[in-house]
Amino acid sequence: ADDLTGAAEIGGIAWQFGLSVRVLNEKTFLSDFIENVVIINTASRSCDSLQAQQIIRDLFLNHRLAKYDLIYKKIDSVLRGSVVAELMAFLEESGFERVLLIPANPSKERIIVRGRYMVAGIPLNKTYFRNDPLHPRLSADVQDLLGGHTYVKTGAEINFNSDGKVFIPDIGSENDIKKYLQRISFLDFLMAGGSDFFKTILSVNLKPQTNRNSNLKITAGKFASFVIGSKTDTSLNLVDMLKKLGFNFYPLPVEAIRNDSIFEKWIHIIGNQVRAGFNVVVTGPSSMVMNLDEISMITKKLAFAGRVIIENSKQSTHLCLEGGDTAFAFVQEMCWRSLVVLQVHDLGVVTLQPEGIDAMITIKPGSYFWPSKLLELLKPDNF
Repeated sequence: ADDLTGAAEIGGIAWQFGLSVRVLNEKTFLSDFIENVVIINTASRSCDSLQAQQIIRDLFLNHRLAKYDLIYKKIDSVLRGSVVAELMAFLEESGFERVLLIPANPSKERIIVRGRYMVAGIPLNKTYFRNDPLHPRLSADVQDLLGGHTYVKTGAEINFNSDGKVFIPDIGSENDIKKYLQRISFLDFLMAGGSDFFKTILSVNLKPQTNRNSNLKITAGKFASFVIGSKTDTSLNLVDMLKKLGFNFYPLPVEAIRNDSIFEKWIHIIGNQVRAGFNVVVTGPSSMVMNLDEISMITKKLAFAGRVIIENSKQSTHLCLEGGDTAFAFVQEMCWRSLVVLQVHDLGVVTLQPEGIDAMITIKPGSYFWPSKLLELLKPDNF
């Protein structure tokens, strides 16, 4: 997977099918493990194409992927990152000849019609994804989004006998996904795409374990806090909701991005609030920041704030992280090499635990919603 929230998302799906799941972070590699599913977070979405390809090559040096029954390449559902570069490097190293790439997630109203990506009936480039500071989606045409390579084939009728390498069919439903699965061989094709494609692949041979959510009772409301790195409308609405639920709100001051003294004062306040037993919500600056260097610094500072929350909280801390870059930066800040999936609350909303540490994190992509039942459970006890 090219980021941590994507890794957690498909890890959660595998967990719902009764499988045990471990998520490894970036260059971590293990010679042995007991889990059925291992998901490697390459953290490559923000890399340029050459860097992303090198990460994939290193992946094959450090992991014996040939021993697995299924290899799946999770990519961003709206094709952010160096998607084609990673896939071509994967083909070179893996022995697969071609890629069936299905990024569409019909369960989230993200579909492809006549080679155009639609979100809830709106062309992708007319949604909030257009304003993504790192990967603005300025076109709805899948070919444009992937660089217009001649070996990338899109459209309603995919001809697998053509000279293509990457095939992206129109997808409007789960049945469309199943239709294409029946047409190809797992031996010749690398499977790649979003969460709906992964779920459909598992459903061919496995049935979901619908009672698994009862295995873990999250009662961390007394110690739950949030770090929100995303700036989507969904995230902004969440902040308003958390304020109403009784969380204390601490946006990063714009001046703290480059002024260490202001940042330290802000962090000190957060630490004091957490030690006093208050539930906090930490976000980026209230005003929009577009400078890429400053965005990177914000991510690092939010990750450090997450560490301060963990280190100053009482036992059984539950930290909720929104946004893939923020979640991964936090895990790096904590030096957590691997996490185990504990529970799934909704698609992409997954609770994980670092091994041997009495803390939990629940993470999700910025564009997904937090389940209302989970928010109600996590609200401050004294509210």
